[in-house]
Amino acid sequence: MTTAPHYMYPVSLLGQAKYLHQFKITSIIHLTSGIALVILGIAAALTRAMWSFYAAPIWCGLFFFIVPGIVGLCAAQQRKHHLTAAYIGLSVMCSVISLGLFIFYWVIIRHEKTLGYVHFTYCNPFHSLEFDCRKSLAGRMVIDVLIALISLMAFIASILGVLFGSCFNCTCCASCFKECYSDAPECCLCCGQRATNEVSAEDILADGSLRLEVTSSASQPEAPKLPTKAPSGGEPV
Repeated sequence: MTTAPHYMYPVSLLGQAKYLHQFKITSIIHLTSGIALVILGIAAALTRAMWSFYAAPIWCGLFFFIVPGIVGLCAAQQRKHHLTAAYIGLSVMCSVISLGLFIFYWVIIRHEKTLGYVHFTYCNPFHSLEFDCRKSLAGRMVIDVLIALISLMAFIASILGVLFGSCFNCTCCASCFKECYSDAPECCLCCGQRATNEVSAEDILADGSLRLEVTSSASQPEAPKLPTKAPSGGEPV
């Protein structure tokens, strides 16, 4: 008598455990970059840096860096698909904003030395000319360079966040496990599991990503063996 194999569906997706560490790192980079941009934006305003009165690092850090970081950490903790999808969308938006902020401050770095002579309203957001703008030039340049570098780092983290978020939210193994109802030994190879007959095993990956229990006892009745007759002297061999 042949019993049908029993399969247990995976308790977690392969991508969630394989890319969990990278997913958390990109979320932390978003969060810390946003906090750093807010601090540097305030410092740029205090030193009257070029175009600092727009407060671009402050509102970019609050709405486009800190928020994706928090959503990404919540998605990594709760492993909810809708949170992961929200993080992917926010990362796409953050990549555009961070690239624009990097270009914006690249222009600022190139024109920061002209403050106090031509574009006096950039050094002082009020309508009064100040000739002491060059006294704080070194500090303003450091702040501008840090904002540009953090924006570039956030841009790279956003691109990686989209990639790792897509892998973290991947459900591509679902179709593979549906095929595991068959008795084919290679049915689960695409998910890193092997299912063979006459096997009762519980395979768990090292990171705990997949759990597949295969119980199959395909014992078929053997054909009865007929006794062989010993050749006699009168019968031909």
